[in-house]
Formats: sequence, structure tokens, C-alpha cells
Amino acid sequence: MRGMIIAMALVVATPLAYADSLFSAAVAERGTLISEKKKRFEPGDIITIQVRESLDAQTRADTETRQDSEIESRAREASNQFLVAQRPEGFGIMNPEQLPNLNIDVDTE
Repeated sequence: MRGMIIAMALVVATPLAYADSLFSAAVAERGTLISEKKKRFEPGDIITIQVRESLDAQTRADTETRQDSEIESRAREASNQFLVAQRPEGFGIMNPEQLPNLNIDVDTE
């Protein structure tokens, strides 16, 4: 019990120890250990901020179209008697083999 009383007396009698950091707010305001901190701007100062940006864009479009057309026309002898028949029913200016028969094939790309 005697040891406990001595320990309590030491705790009460010992003043509280305070520690201060080298990096407190007040120290930061004054500057570092090797340099002074000077205020660069004051309230109300006009400052210019430069923003630099770089844009890179690419556009590519591919369009591929294809069209196939085919036209076929047959001139039948029965429908064109006025061209192939002899007079007096027709003009007789063509043979049935000479009638216009068309076969057109078109490819477009």
C-alpha cells in the first residue's frame, strides 16, 4: 500500500507535459525550416488561369451500295401484226425475227 501512495503522489505532483508539432498550422503559415512562406495573392487580386487542352478526333464512314437491274422485253409477232403482216393488214416492213427484243442487265456499285 505504501508503494501505491508513492505512485499516486508522483502522478499528482508531476506537471502535465505538452508536445508541439513542428508541422502545425502556425508553423506552416510561417514557412518551412529552410524557407519563408510569402503570400502570393491577396483577397481581391485578379489572376489569370490558363487551361490547355488537346483534342484528337477521327471520323470514318463506309457506305457500300449495290444495285442490280435486269429488264427483258419480248415483242410478240401476234401483238405486232401491223409491222410484220403484208398489206393490206399491215405495213410489212419487218420480219418477225427483227422485232425489238430487249435484254438489258445493269450492275451498279
